[in-house]
Amino acid sequence: MAEETRMMGYYVVIPNEVMFDENLMANAKLLYGQIALLTEKEGYCWASNKFFADKNNTSEKSISKWINNLADNNYIKLEYEHLGVNNIRKIFLNTSFKHKK
Repeated sequence: MAEETRMMGYYVVIPNEVMFDENLMANAKLLYGQIALLTEKEGYCWASNKFFADKNNTSEKSISKWINNLADNNYIKLEYEHLGVNNIRKIFLNTSFKHKK
């Protein structure tokens, strides 16, 4: 699996804006780093919640909560492509951090 190979032997960088945002769950911050790593090649991440759940030894429901936490605070943008019965999710980073009011 390409994503699995990409995750092994690398480290993640979490920007200060993400790391110290009190609105984010702690594990959402770590997930942000993983998403950032997986966006390097294509400009977006298309790893599934199952992939992240397996890597983080947690449930897909927890991953969904963390992704929604990041999206609700404008750190990521989600796009969906509907291909017949399958949906493909693309996760884009919002690196401008203009979510602060």
